[in-house]
Amino acid sequence: MPEQQAPERIEPQSPGDYLEVMSKAVFQAGMSWKVVEAKWPGIRDAFRGFDAQAVAHLTPDDLDALTRDERVIRNRRKLEAVVSNAGRILELEAEHGTGRILRLTEAGGQAPEVLVDGLAGPVEFLEFEKNKLYVSEADAGRVSMHDIDSGERVVVVDNLDQPEGIDRLPDGRLLIAEVGARRLIAVDTDTGAIEVIAENLPVGLPPFMGTAKTFLPTDV
Repeated sequence: MPEQQAPERIEPQSPGDYLEVMSKAVFQAGMSWKVVEAKWPGIRDAFRGFDAQAVAHLTPDDLDALTRDERVIRNRRKLEAVVSNAGRILELEAEHGTGRILRLTEAGGQAPEVLVDGLAGPVEFLEFEKNKLYVSEADAGRVSMHDIDSGERVVVVDNLDQPEGIDRLPDGRLLIAEVGARRLIAVDTDTGAIEVIAENLPVGLPPFMGTAKTFLPTDV
């Protein structure tokens, strides 16, 4: 297998810093890290200095041009992954940073509808029943249920270490990626009982010294 190493630790100041770390991991997959490091200045320049806004707005024509650009590693799937990650970072920055869940309107120019606010670092939500949202709040270490019609809020499970991705199992329990604990758990939404499904998982980005935990999600 190609020789690899983890991306170097940084002190992120912007979404673009996270994007650069993610992108280096994308390009290193299946390749020698020395090759990636040698080409990195050109890759950074080609991707607009990893300005997340600029990268997220690259068009298919821009990607076509990058596949012919000798500064980069010309693997279209990797190039597309960088653009996709940029868009996801910006989406999550808005959701995580404002503590809200929004419903986007179909008509252009209209402000989105705020469905839930006052959340502590929301990462992902799931609608079990109509207008009942289950939300992972990474900063608070909990998953909560929010009834959009009545305004009711219920903590389903708390004291978790950075819960991120959530899904519903066939038996009705919540499947939660507890990234800080590096494990996958199933939670009974009625009793809060927890079952560990898998642990010691290679999830989450490498830690950034002296900074808050990453807002980039681990899905399930």
